[in-house]
Amino acid sequence: MMIVAFNWAEGNNNQLTLLMNRENWVHRVISGASWNENGQILIGRSADNGGTWFGISRGGRVAFLVSAEILLDYVDPHAGSELYPIDFLESNRSPQDFALHVAQREEIRHNNPVVGWSYSLIVADMTLNSMIHIRKPEKEEPDVIIQPVPFGVHTLSRYGLDAIEDWDLLVFDVFNEMTANLGNNPLPYLDEIAGLIYV
Repeated sequence: MMIVAFNWAEGNNNQLTLLMNRENWVHRVISGASWNENGQILIGRSADNGGTWFGISRGGRVAFLVSAEILLDYVDPHAGSELYPIDFLESNRSPQDFALHVAQREEIRHNNPVVGWSYSLIVADMTLNSMIHIRKPEKEEPDVIIQPVPFGVHTLSRYGLDAIEDWDLLVFDVFNEMTANLGNNPLPYLDEIAGLIYV
């Protein structure tokens, strides 16, 4: 399953350490990370609709997504929850305002349930010390759950933020231990980290 583990450290450096696995490599082609046309946003884009699962901006904005539709090969060439990270990164909205904007769009979109999605999205503005979790648990329902994300270690999966599913708890524990031991030490080798997610 797709899962993200991240540590949002409180303090002057406002550091975010993030580990994300992405499944469905065979059917969903995404380009390598590169800067957008104006050199302000770093993302990899889906070949299907130009969306992304993760992106950052030079201005301190971050967005990452977990979506059930990604795993099910459901692709809308003109829409999709994977366009929300780009919308946030390109906008000037605060994370809270963006979450309200998404909720309004989902309410309007619900009039056509064929194009509904189920997802969990994190949007953050590090300069504002603001991080918001936006969750739409049911594809067929318009309900969107908005919650602030506190500093600390978290997981994000199709079950939401800090879910108590076995896999979420395992990834949380291992990632928490790994980041607690980092301090000023360099990160472990990538294959060592990947082994935590792909067991």
